[in-house]
Formats: sequence, structure tokens, C-alpha cells
Amino acid sequence: MNNLQKQKEEILIRLGVIDQQLEGGANLEAIKAQRWFFFKNKDRVLMDKFTGLLWANLRYFPYNGKSRYNLTGYDFAEAQDTVNEYDFNGIEGFRLPTSYELKNIMDETFPFREIVQNAIDWHFDNKDRIYRFHHEGITLVFPPSSYTYIGFTIPCSSILVDNTDYVKHIDTDNEVYNEREKLQFTSNLFKQNNLVPVFDDDKITQLYTERLELVEQLREIEKQMQEKQMQVSI
Repeated sequence: MNNLQKQKEEILIRLGVIDQQLEGGANLEAIKAQRWFFFKNKDRVLMDKFTGLLWANLRYFPYNGKSRYNLTGYDFAEAQDTVNEYDFNGIEGFRLPTSYELKNIMDETFPFREIVQNAIDWHFDNKDRIYRFHHEGITLVFPPSSYTYIGFTIPCSSILVDNTDYVKHIDTDNEVYNEREKLQFTSNLFKQNNLVPVFDDDKITQLYTERLELVEQLREIEKQMQEKQMQVSI
């Protein structure tokens, strides 16, 4: 038990050092420079810093459905079923986005810009009303709703920010927190959910990688300590 306790203390010290580094300028500047984050340990999703929403990685997710009479895509029921059945690296809460959520990601920063330029019709679900939108640049057209429209789909999940004030904290109009503190909220979101974001600066990515490895080691040590404690109490 004493050896495990020593290992635990050493890991906690190392975690403290890394967390201090992640509060430094290099990490926060790296976060500031990006809107979208892919993850080393969750490759089927990416995150929008502005909202904290996770979105499907279209390099993996079957967004374009199946061929049908020279059209490619899903009807609404198929789109919902595909989202419900897909494994997003074990992350829950994925659903069709609202029109507002979908519209907000369609700008020049969107990582799959070349896909959405060629994929015209996309499903979204807004208070149980189903529409499609036609994407030309960022111009949206909303025809009458129909379950029979064939369209592509890019699901999202708000699980990281549910029951939090993340979006309010980082809002540009929020005068309570300065820029550094707002960037720290994003870093904290990564740490709290054990995510390893991919940065242009590999050194920053490596810090999050090392942190996750330490967290996993800490969990294993604490598990062993609990098991030994149970053996002693028997």
C-alpha cells in the first residue's frame, strides 16, 4: 500500500506540473488560434470552440448515405437511425442538429468545407419540424418540411457543455472574464473530459497526451489501492 501511495503522490505532482504548463501562454495562444479541434483519442468527432458542441468527423461518419436514383443521401428516418446506431468513440448524445446549429458551422473555418460545397441538401431537426437547406456559400433556403427529402447528415452532441455556462463564459460580450480566462475555460473543457486536442504545435498536443496517460495511471493505482483495502478489511 505504501508503494502505491508513493506512486500516486508522484503522479499527482507530475499532473500538477502539466496542468500548470497548460495554464501558460503557449497553450492558450494555441487554443486562440483555432476554432475547430480534432482529438487524438476520439478520432470520430471534432469540437467547435465557439459552442463546445461535438460534431461528427465526416472523414469517418457515413454522411452521404446510399445511392438512390442518382441521388445520394438519407430520408429523415434513415438519417436518424444512422445517427442512433453509429459509434462516436463511445460518446453519447449525438443527434441531428437544429437549423441554428447547422447554420453556425457553415463558414470558411469549417474543416469539411470542400464536402459541403458539393453536398447540397442536409437534414436538420428543429423542434420536430424537418427541413432541408440548400447550401450555396452560406445562403440557406427553407422549403416546406417533408420526411421524404433525401439529404446528407452531420450529427452533433452537446454532452460536453450540458448543464454548464461554457458558452456564456466565453462569449465575446462577457465582461466578467478576460481573454486569457475565456481561453482557459476551453482548456478546462478538454481536461475535464480527458480529451487530447490536436494543435498545429505538436508540443501542446503532447502535453495533453502525457496528461491523459497520467490520469489513466492514476485511475489504475487508485483501483489497486481500493482492492488492497478491501482485502485488508475482509
